[in-house]
Amino acid sequence: MRRRVTDSRPIPRKRLLWLLGRVGWGVLLLLGVFLLGNEVILVSQQRTDFCQDYLAAQRLTQGIAVYLPMHCWTGFIPSPFQYDAHPPFSILLIWPLSVLPQVPAAMLWGLGSLAGYLLSGLFLLRALGWRSLRSLTLFVLGSVFWEALTIGIGEQNFGQLLTFLLVAGWLLERRGRSGWAGVLIGLAGLLKVWPVGLLALALLQGKRRLAWSGAATLLAGTLASLAVLGPGTYADYLGPVRAAEIFWIPNGASVSLVSAIMRLFTGYPDTELPLPALLHGLSLEEAALLAEAVAGLVLVGTLVFLWRCWRRRQSETVSALSLGIAVTVLMLVFPLVWFWEIIPLILPGATTVLGLRQVSRPPRWWFVLIALGLLPLLIHRSWMIDLAAWLLHQQTPGLAGLGAFSYGLPTYGLLLFAGMQAWLLWRASAPQVARAQEIAGAAREQHEYITETIPRTLEA
Repeated sequence: MRRRVTDSRPIPRKRLLWLLGRVGWGVLLLLGVFLLGNEVILVSQQRTDFCQDYLAAQRLTQGIAVYLPMHCWTGFIPSPFQYDAHPPFSILLIWPLSVLPQVPAAMLWGLGSLAGYLLSGLFLLRALGWRSLRSLTLFVLGSVFWEALTIGIGEQNFGQLLTFLLVAGWLLERRGRSGWAGVLIGLAGLLKVWPVGLLALALLQGKRRLAWSGAATLLAGTLASLAVLGPGTYADYLGPVRAAEIFWIPNGASVSLVSAIMRLFTGYPDTELPLPALLHGLSLEEAALLAEAVAGLVLVGTLVFLWRCWRRRQSETVSALSLGIAVTVLMLVFPLVWFWEIIPLILPGATTVLGLRQVSRPPRWWFVLIALGLLPLLIHRSWMIDLAAWLLHQQTPGLAGLGAFSYGLPTYGLLLFAGMQAWLLWRASAPQVARAQEIAGAAREQHEYITETIPRTLEA
């Protein structure tokens, strides 16, 4: 009897096509990274948001007050004085770079921030089971055309670093390293205030180790800032710097709920496209107080909802979806969030995909609504600005009001995106979902026993 020999080597033609495909994706990946890196190098020659941190760090070296008025922006913010708007700890972070000239320091900061963003994407692709050359290439090429990222690179703000800290913290928590996860979230809270809300969510879910390690990091960072910068720095930051921020909030580039509400009552005196007030009767301070009260109610309601979902069912899926909703809502209710600071939304996007894998397929209207919510966050804001300009320049009062309303499309998109995440979370936390997953797991184990264990036993 002749023995049949099977050649397991790939057919040369298929192997050639496979190699050409790998080379092609690799070239596209390098092209995307080059375009993003080149943008960093170009903007480093200009005056960006990094300017305020760099000047504040130089003032620290010179031994003068860091929160003195500065002139890093021209005709952009209609406040009486312009200050470094970032918390004191951010000055300590930038301080080592202040020994370099501003252009090399900005370039180093920009490249480091970009590396953090790319690592965040790689980590999320791995968590979703999509880690491949093609997936990474598509992520990088998509980032090249995502205006929030490209403007974030141009502004050289903390959005990319913040994204890395939140993504790494979430992945560490999933691996059972809650202490280190809390440290990273605490560091994020030292750079921007709103991530502190994630520690409150951890407390509501009984994740005490994460919450206390994050709180300890916040305390240690604050004490270090007090020791190096002095108590007067915090007095300045909580005093005139915060007071000047109220003039920034109604800016059309801010996507927060507070900004959207304030613009209805105050408008915004932009130098290129002034926004009219649609409602009257409130001063700037009164409008800010009303908007912040509404945002506070939204935040409290969200935390109560997340706590209730956690009480209904405690699982990794519920935890991930809760984190995604918390990130979205915290950015939404924080008084001032620029459009280029929504980069951390890639984390809620990943948690939503994970949630979809654990529940039955949602109805079509859910996909339509979540797409409508994401659309204003993905398309170029210049299109919305052009639409708003055309409407504002019309003589009809209703069209002018609609033009001012269109500036809030990213805010309404965030609200809709958060609502669709909440619907998915409520469905995932239902007790019958847990029972269905248990039945599916038992059926899978029985199938493996019949198809694998029994044949191996018979062969033995």
